[in-house]
Order: sequence, then C-alpha cells, then structure tokens
Amino acid sequence: MKKLLLAGALFLSINSFSQDYTVNHESPTSVVKAIFHAAETGEHEILGTLCDPLAKGDSDVKNICSMGFGFSDADKKKLEEKGSSVEEVKGEFKEVFGKGEIIGNTVFETRDTGNYAKVEFYFYPNGEKRKETMNLVQRGNNWYLSSF
Repeated sequence: MKKLLLAGALFLSINSFSQDYTVNHESPTSVVKAIFHAAETGEHEILGTLCDPLAKGDSDVKNICSMGFGFSDADKKKLEEKGSSVEEVKGEFKEVFGKGEIIGNTVFETRDTGNYAKVEFYFYPNGEKRKETMNLVQRGNNWYLSSF
C-alpha cells in the first residue's frame, strides 16, 4: 500500500502545477522556490505537493504544505478562537516568504537512510531578513521538504 501511495504522490508531484507555474521536483531549489512563488502569488495549492509523501518532516514544513489543501471549518474555528483569520494567516505567509530568495549552492548528502539536500535561503519573519536552511529528502527521483 505504501508503494502505491508513494507512486501516486510521485506522479502528482511530477505533474504539479498551479496555473502557469510548474515545480520541478527533481531540483531541490525548484521545490524551495515554489514556496516563494505560492506566497507571492497566493497560489497556495502548489504547497500541497511539496511535502514528503511518506509524511515525514517537521511541523514547520507540514504547516506550509497544509496550506495547499485549504482551511477546513475546524481550522477556521481554531484561528477564530485565537483571534486570527485565514486572511491574516495568508497575509503573514506572504510577508514571511513572498520575497524569499535562494542563496548559495545546494549541498547534497548521501547517508545510509537516503539522499538529502540543504538549500540556504532568505526569508522575512517579523519583517526582518533572516538566513535559514531548508532540508529536503529525496524519494525516487523527486525532492520534498523535510525541515527548516
């Protein structure tokens, strides 16, 4: 069953696009740039294709990817209880990632557990430019967000 789910996720990821934007899942930088594109344009659907099809990864990347599936009524209620809204979350996402940029070269690493990549980037939490590293994992020939 896992192989079937992985194959389906890989097919969807290879063919993932949002309007005129296509993610090249064979490139770790393309996967990270998709975050910036989604934040800047509001085409959040693409985010749902960026996480590990085996559902491994930290809560930060899972939160990013979950935006690609929209907000359920339960999500909206939780936000409301916290005094926030979907529009505010989307606005904050745009502020933090919308002007993001890749810096340096991708670093690849092979371990006993698989292939990994590190992509350094700038983003803007609290309006301040900050350097961060996105970690990605390779599944088949495709790269997916793992942690940052």
